[in-house]
Amino acid sequence: MEKKVKWDIKPFNVRNASAAEYRAANELDNRMRAEYLPDDPPLNVAKSA
Repeated sequence: MEKKVKWDIKPFNVRNASAAEYRAANELDNRMRAEYLPDDPPLNVAKSA
């Protein structure tokens, strides 16, 4: 039996985002970048913000 996952997709307000939200967005961005650019190093939060 497949495990079902429920995702909550919410808007990301850049101007009012917390540090934790920026870190989460950076982690997601790095995971997606790794799929398309596997030889490139991940970006840190300061470079991706």
